Amino acid sequence: MNNKEESTKSKKPSNDPFLQQKLQQWHPIITPTKACIIFLAIGAAFVPTGTSLLKTSNNIYEDRVLYDYKGSDSPCAVTSQNEGKSCQIEFELDQDVHGDLYVYYELNNYYQNHRIYVASRSAAQLQGDSVAESVLSTYCNPKLKEDGLILNPCGLIAYSYFTDIISLSSSDSSPSNLFSLDEGDIAWASDKDQFVQPSDFKYVKIDSTSVTCSDSNLPSNCKQYCDTSTSQCYNYFYPNDDTIKYLYESYPDQISPIDGVTDEHFRVWMRTAALPNFRKLYG
Repeated sequence: MNNKEESTKSKKPSNDPFLQQKLQQWHPIITPTKACIIFLAIGAAFVPTGTSLLKTSNNIYEDRVLYDYKGSDSPCAVTSQNEGKSCQIEFELDQDVHGDLYVYYELNNYYQNHRIYVASRSAAQLQGDSVAESVLSTYCNPKLKEDGLILNPCGLIAYSYFTDIISLSSSDSSPSNLFSLDEGDIAWASDKDQFVQPSDFKYVKIDSTSVTCSDSNLPSNCKQYCDTSTSQCYNYFYPNDDTIKYLYESYPDQISPIDGVTDEHFRVWMRTAALPNFRKLYG
């Protein structure tokens, strides 16, 4: 009897306005007069917002210094490809700046988004893993070796690293401790885990250059490095240094052997730009 009642039970929803989709509706009729009033009200509401944003934008200080373009009088003017020119220029800010000042470098007509350029890198090698040459050749071509040594990191992106050095100095009338160029934490936080020193890389801080490798519990072929900005010295060791050319050896003036691929400027450079004209944060 119960089974029969269940089989004949209706599945029709209850006669409720919500379930039957009979709720009351409002259909506004937009006349030309009402449309004009609405647009005027919205425009009036956004006038103070737009005025505030425009004022903030006009108060932003920006100064661009072009120093390497062909035809300029600058000693850094580039006249041909792969010129490898070393030069130095100085420039002054034309007005006082209050608050934080962000320094960028800008490149034009540089296609970091080219499919071969973007793919020319080894993620495993950048994360400190030891990768076989045969595997690297599938990712890093056409720039896998230099001077018969395997590049670490390999690939076109690392090989074309931006090497210009920018520094700030005070005038004779201003004390130098009033400002400094902070070059730390300029890379994306999500990029930091993607760049790790080789797994067998080791370093030890030392108080004197007379401290030997054995004193630091490092292999006998370790090397020394002294940071001129902090006067701190280190003993350090890179594995397979006789067959691999590491980043600090490719760019000794820009990359310290202690930082290597974790250098903040290198991380910024390795995040390729989507457009041929781009800026990257320097400090």
